[in-house]
Amino acid sequence: MNFSASLRSYCLVLICMYMFGKLFALEISTSSVQNFRNAIRSIRDEVMGASTFQTHINDVVNLERVQLDGKKITLQVAQGLSSTFMERQEALNRLSNAVKVSLSQPEGMKPIRKCCKLSDDQSRYDSRFHTVMDTNQKCSILAPTAPDVKKTPGQAFLDAAVENIQAHPGLKWQYFGSEEGVFTRFPSSPVGSCNTTYDNRYRPWYVQASATKPKDVVVVIDRSASMKDFGKMESAKNAAKTVLSTLTPNDRATVITFSNEAYALGSAKSARAVSSKYFVDNNYVEHKNTSCFRHTLATATPMNIHRLVEVVNLIVPYGETYYGKALTLAFDFLKEAYLRDIKDHESLSGHTVDEITRSRDRVILFLSDGEPTDSPRKIFNLIRDRNREMANSVVMLCFALGSGTFGAALKRMATQKFGWTPQDAIPAPTPGLFHHVVDVQHLRFAMGSYYNFFSKHRGSNEKQFHGMPVIWSVPYYDAGGIGMVLTVATPVAIDGKLRGVVGVDVTMHELFADITYFRVAAHTTYAFLVDTAGRVLMHPFLPAPAAVYDDPVITGIDAFERTDEVRRFIKRTLHSVELGLGPEGNPATSNDVFSGVFRTIRVLPVEHKAVNVHNATLTYSCASVGGTQFVLCIVVEANVTSVTNLGLQPIPTDFEFLYHRFDLVKPTKVCRHQNQVVTENRTSVTFAPSSFVDSGKYSELPETVDLINGYHQYMTTGKYANADAPRFRPGVRSSLLATWVLESIWLKLRRTPTSYTMQSMKDHVTWLYIGTEQGTMRIFPGSELPKLYNPVHRPWYELGHSLITDTFVKRLKQETTDTLHDAVLAAVSPPYLDANGQGLVITVSRGIVEPPPTGQTESKERPPHVFGVMGADIFLSYLENLLKETVAECNEKSQTCMVLDKSGFVIYDRRLSSHEPDAIAFASKTGYHVTHASSYVASTLIKKRILVRRKCIDLASVTHKVGHTIDLQRMRQVALSLPFSISEVAGTNVILLVVPLAYTSTSDAECRLHQSDYARCLETKAESCESPCMDMYGATEHYHACLNLYNHTWVGDPPPCFPDKYTSSRPASSNVDQLIVTKPDLTQSPLIVLDAIDPGTLLVCRHEIESGYILLPRTDHKPAVDVNSDDVVKVQFTAKKKFILYMVGVVMLLTSITVGLNRTRLKRLLCKKNSPDRKSVV
Repeated sequence: MNFSASLRSYCLVLICMYMFGKLFALEISTSSVQNFRNAIRSIRDEVMGASTFQTHINDVVNLERVQLDGKKITLQVAQGLSSTFMERQEALNRLSNAVKVSLSQPEGMKPIRKCCKLSDDQSRYDSRFHTVMDTNQKCSILAPTAPDVKKTPGQAFLDAAVENIQAHPGLKWQYFGSEEGVFTRFPSSPVGSCNTTYDNRYRPWYVQASATKPKDVVVVIDRSASMKDFGKMESAKNAAKTVLSTLTPNDRATVITFSNEAYALGSAKSARAVSSKYFVDNNYVEHKNTSCFRHTLATATPMNIHRLVEVVNLIVPYGETYYGKALTLAFDFLKEAYLRDIKDHESLSGHTVDEITRSRDRVILFLSDGEPTDSPRKIFNLIRDRNREMANSVVMLCFALGSGTFGAALKRMATQKFGWTPQDAIPAPTPGLFHHVVDVQHLRFAMGSYYNFFSKHRGSNEKQFHGMPVIWSVPYYDAGGIGMVLTVATPVAIDGKLRGVVGVDVTMHELFADITYFRVAAHTTYAFLVDTAGRVLMHPFLPAPAAVYDDPVITGIDAFERTDEVRRFIKRTLHSVELGLGPEGNPATSNDVFSGVFRTIRVLPVEHKAVNVHNATLTYSCASVGGTQFVLCIVVEANVTSVTNLGLQPIPTDFEFLYHRFDLVKPTKVCRHQNQVVTENRTSVTFAPSSFVDSGKYSELPETVDLINGYHQYMTTGKYANADAPRFRPGVRSSLLATWVLESIWLKLRRTPTSYTMQSMKDHVTWLYIGTEQGTMRIFPGSELPKLYNPVHRPWYELGHSLITDTFVKRLKQETTDTLHDAVLAAVSPPYLDANGQGLVITVSRGIVEPPPTGQTESKERPPHVFGVMGADIFLSYLENLLKETVAECNEKSQTCMVLDKSGFVIYDRRLSSHEPDAIAFASKTGYHVTHASSYVASTLIKKRILVRRKCIDLASVTHKVGHTIDLQRMRQVALSLPFSISEVAGTNVILLVVPLAYTSTSDAECRLHQSDYARCLETKAESCESPCMDMYGATEHYHACLNLYNHTWVGDPPPCFPDKYTSSRPASSNVDQLIVTKPDLTQSPLIVLDAIDPGTLLVCRHEIESGYILLPRTDHKPAVDVNSDDVVKVQFTAKKKFILYMVGVVMLLTSITVGLNRTRLKRLLCKKNSPDRKSVV
């Protein structure tokens, strides 16, 4: 009875609250919104100093306008890429020549040093390879079937490899794989076991270098009942998987298994059929994403190979041995691909049908353990007739498995001697090979070496291997953690006989750094790289190579450029480059640039990886990267004909250059701040790879004291230390000089109380920084940043930049009449959990705009050019204080304030303020969304079509990312009909809500909630309330897995997503945790120990640390030596501080529970309240 009464009372409370909300709709007063807007302005001006710095840029900085020539830029970047490629190919040739010398001279071969026999004591950790190694030695791995080989290329190979890595520090593994199965690599690195299955002869780089043509491969496996004996079925599966492992995305393949019926593997239907003895094909519904495997050769992408391997593992023996059904299906696959190739080339002149026929190797690998159940004559006629349909271009390689005298039919199938007579100038079929494999252990080697047939049957061996071009692999993910890698390889032949393949691994990050960091006139330009097969390797819609953690989908240009005219232009360009022709059809030259102007769609990033789509006229300029199969394209908005660049800047009299590598060049004073080693009262600077002319070389070049001293000399004098010093791009030095004034601005502001809270910013601010378009980064207090840190790719930079762009569009639409500076306040990011244990932190960012050059006025039609973006990391508690001080409604006990960004992510609410575990968990992982914070608020916003579901497609993973955006126009129209108040804070990305406490509960959730934004979506309707998620199936509707092609248009289909371009997690995520400070040694020069400061206090060192201290870099591959605390002082929290933080958390948790218990009593009291001013109470 008591429970029922309580339940009725609770329901009555909710009804009362709902009715009061309807009758007396909460409305934030205009003055409150304006007050909060002024508070954000105070952060911009009194914490960040953005207005002061903007005035400095307007008054002092020299600017010059430069014409933007897309063709010229394209040619410069393409030639730079070509030079980089040629240098890596020269390294490969050096290694190849050394191997030839070793193989030609008996004394050049040395005893094998097995990698599995090495110990960690013989190696040290090398961050370039992410593992332990010895950069002065090589080692070898022997394949299981390798003969008892005792020698491998010796000193000549080692000398060449060492010379290569000294000349090009970015090179990764260098190796030689022999025909005998001995794999020798440099540097040496220990492997776990000598019983490895690794065999270099089955690796894609080895096969591609040995048989360079693309391949269409059909593997046909007998699964009749007799295959279950003597391990034949398992041996056949392993052999099929080995064949699949040799393929690259240039190849196409399928696997067919047969008994009474034949099935092509890969589809869901075939998976059920081959794994069961009694499969009934009665209206079986096939999923669209896998149905193509039933009739189309699959492009050998990692995703498709994985799918085929999965189904191969399911095969179980059953039935009889009908060859004919399997062969019919195999030729169906090959013919479909053959006709498609001819059709694809019909629209492009330059290739005859005969050339198309000879452009690929077509092979059927046919395996059986017995004679056919069906008629051999019918089988032979079938092969003869079907092969003739493809100009006899199909080769049969047949394998008889097991002991016995069978195999006559297989042998004749391989030779294809069926009484062929010349007809219509069709060439005779190429005889294949027949292998009788008695020992099942040898089948893997016999089938896996199929490619040797093509390398040995294409003219004489000497012709085959003389002057063979170097091959560049399709990019793939290195499982060792190096990232996305390309292999450059070439075969090694002695006296016309293939002896092996030499290869060198190069990271995409180093090779394509000029594209990764390409940025001219900000978002008005972009660059992409495509190969002549049409695959896109680099594009703004793809993650940066260093941010990839698995094999991505590398697909065609149609997925990225969806306008038909643009697609045709790019395909014609690729075709011309493949034929060696220039834009006018003449023989190509090194200065050729293909160009065109098209009306198309432009996609730009906004907050939380959302995108903004608008019409634009774009100029495309494309050029061949000489000596490779790659084509570079640069796209420029047609109305942008010039850009402003920083001119020469005067050197301030007090200018000082402090580089962030404190372990190499020591500042005079350091202390501890936010658990990191920092400089007191100083800013430090760092450069992104984009700051250098050779971005890739800088990325891989180890920094030394001499190198940093060279930076110092150039920044202070404008002159390079020597001819070998890395060259900076134009404008880098000028941008660094222009930001020097911020050091004095920030020093002054940190001691000055703000207009709100009457406290100086040192009590609330953790970091202040500015990143520029040139890639320079200045941070206060000075601290170390990751080497590859690029500010322009960070979310806070994009957020501040997009706010400038959005405000410019509003001014064009006359939605605001303020000047650009007055209209733009700052953008606020959702909070994240500070990595140093300081609690929740938000980032406030604001773009700095370059004024027009002297004598010119600001154009209302041309977007402003952004100089850079300023940022401040601020404790969430400071924002809470501002809210309570400026928004009176936030102080009412019956209601609470909530702050959202325009994607619906929560910047502030009471759960974050109370440090509720769920809210903190979301904020620290994937983002704390309004759907997590309050299902009622979220569902109401969705029903009112204010919070709108949006999708974009992640092209690298074939998924839809589903999120939300707030429709501001709709919000203004229906705001008064809501049971809570909502208002936009002009000049920011902030949405302010005042919500009754009853509506902030998530107990009666109406929304589908996920713990991660990578979770699979459960709802498909636009009006559904669901937290951000991934739609796996929606994306595959327009993705043809077998052809590896998207079929998207700009109308009706989601736009592409902008993926991550960065690898580190925080703006100030440094490597200082790898530093230790040694104890003073009174017998030597005085050393001072770092002293800790109180968490949350900015730059107050209890002891000033003068010169003479030592920062020691910690060894990366081993933990710090466990010694007495008197010997080593580590920068970390003490146990006492951890205990205090723990007790604070317990008190806050108990407080939250107490408030929750009293909530029902408070609501009952409010419902009974009948005062005239109840509107303000509610």
